[in-house]
Amino acid sequence: MNNFKALGEHRNQIVHFAHTGFSGKETEVVIEHWVSWFHLHKLLTNNWADIFTNYIGSIDEIDVKVKLNHNFLKAKFDLIQDEVEIEKNRGNRIVSCTSCGLESAKVLKSHSWGGEDIECLVCDVKDLKLKAIEISIPCSNCNKEVKYFMVKDHKCTECQTELASEYALEKYTEIYQEQDPETRYDDEADPLAYCHKCQIEKQTVLNLEGMWVCVECEDRGWAALDCENCDSFVTGDVEAIRYFACHRCEEEVRKNYVDTWENI
Repeated sequence: MNNFKALGEHRNQIVHFAHTGFSGKETEVVIEHWVSWFHLHKLLTNNWADIFTNYIGSIDEIDVKVKLNHNFLKAKFDLIQDEVEIEKNRGNRIVSCTSCGLESAKVLKSHSWGGEDIECLVCDVKDLKLKAIEISIPCSNCNKEVKYFMVKDHKCTECQTELASEYALEKYTEIYQEQDPETRYDDEADPLAYCHKCQIEKQTVLNLEGMWVCVECEDRGWAALDCENCDSFVTGDVEAIRYFACHRCEEEVRKNYVDTWENI
């Protein structure tokens, strides 16, 4: 929100021909633009994906145009190498940024489930960097091993075939079953969990490298457990599921509470 507000203020100044603060500071303009698009792109393609699905072509076109400014960020990256070395000497870890891709993001906090809070020294983006999932699956076209969660657009690096999430789920489920054949595979148990993040009406979450990961939206790090209300195997906040409800039965449970109180 702070970033959007700052961008709005600059826009208003430009419209009224009163903006002189960015004169000769093209890199700063590009970085603010880059960060704004990074956050907006996330909203349009993730949080609000259902609403903007018909505009994905236009969104992709804008994304390509913004990414053409990457050289401005690379120039700043070259200039701050001394700062990067200082951070390393202080014991801070520097990793690749989730936004600009440069090795310029300082790790602020590491979480036990594998995620890290980062702040980029180049593009200023603050984000959650999820632990990489390196387990690979065979390409559906050429059979080359592909690290599905680590390649851009889930495309095979050999033949550029895009691997569908349904295919990836099938292959990772096979790996999951091979890794842990004795767990959750009897007639009454499900090997996969429902994702509380994307809330798709099919089970898309499985355990890879010690983490519960959704193959559809790639959210990870949450616990997976059985909901006592609806018997669904789901991810989400453990306390909320145990003492209230999961995302699949929350509406019904809340309605029952309201009906109960109204009848008292």
